[in-house]
Amino acid sequence: MGFFRFFLTLVVVITHTEPLFGFTFINGEMAVKGFYMISGFYMTLVLNEKYIGPNKSYKLFITNRLMRIYPMYWVVISVMVISSLAYGFISNGTNYGILNPYVDNFDLLQPTTLIILIFSNIFIFFQDLLVFVEIDQITGLLKFQPHFGKDYLKGHHFAIIFPVWTIGLELLYYLVAPFIVRKKNSIVIACIILSLLIDYLIRYEIGLRYISWNLRFFPNELCFFLYGTLAYRLYKNKTYLSWNYLYYISGVLLLIMSLTYPLIDFGLKYVSYFLVLFIVMPFLFEQTKNNKLDRYIGDLIYPVYICHMFIIITVSSTGLFIYNKGITVIITSIITAIGLKYFINDKVENYRQKRLKKTPLSFKE
Repeated sequence: MGFFRFFLTLVVVITHTEPLFGFTFINGEMAVKGFYMISGFYMTLVLNEKYIGPNKSYKLFITNRLMRIYPMYWVVISVMVISSLAYGFISNGTNYGILNPYVDNFDLLQPTTLIILIFSNIFIFFQDLLVFVEIDQITGLLKFQPHFGKDYLKGHHFAIIFPVWTIGLELLYYLVAPFIVRKKNSIVIACIILSLLIDYLIRYEIGLRYISWNLRFFPNELCFFLYGTLAYRLYKNKTYLSWNYLYYISGVLLLIMSLTYPLIDFGLKYVSYFLVLFIVMPFLFEQTKNNKLDRYIGDLIYPVYICHMFIIITVSSTGLFIYNKGITVIITSIITAIGLKYFINDKVENYRQKRLKKTPLSFKE
């Protein structure tokens, strides 16, 4: 599924830059939820087929996931901070780029607030929650703010790599996944229903219909991860995988809907898109799991995702782009991602795999 996940990544990049030759495809929100579903599929896969027997260790699973995330992230965020400090020095302190919120509000921020903000930027945890708090203009402390608006000095304004709030939700999912995805279907479905119920209560009973609650509140989004879990259960059903006609029909539908989504005038198109993705995921994985090119493309997704904002800021501030800013950002992000993969990820990946005891079902994630 590397190519499709790469497409979802490009959708996010395009959402943060500009339409690609006038095309927007699906929106960034749908791409993120699609990522959640695919992540749910993969984590259920590895927890049921890789972290078993001598490798059935919660600590091993969590630390291996963190090692996959942190090294490249720390390199990118370090480059961004150093670049911002250098820019501030060159501009004689008039502009520190992404660090401006810290510089401009340094006298206001209380030590505890500053520690929380720095911690979330270093370790990603709580990045998703920063959108639910604002900085009190009198006390300098963080306080709950349920409304998503630009009139507040929100916690997420201090996020150095803004899109990693999605990784914050991923980390929360990693923490709870071992306790859910190995359970029987009735438990997984009960968790999905509970997640949907919480979402309904927040939106329609309490009335908090803001993008923050729609995308960044983990209990609401848990259902999308668990849709992936159920899709994995379909993947394990060999009768289901034998229905080739379903694969071709759903695959064509997914391609058409992904590329022409804004043009589709259908009331249930949002739900239909994720239903089609749910149906096709087992087939996509089965068809691509041994494809080396697909895997290589898949390995570029995370580094593209974490570095593209830095590329956007650089391209926008310098004006150095050819024909289309989106194309320039995409190409530059891919080149940067290849470097991050070669110099960092490949080295870390070798170590991660060595930590696992060999079993008959051993495979690379």
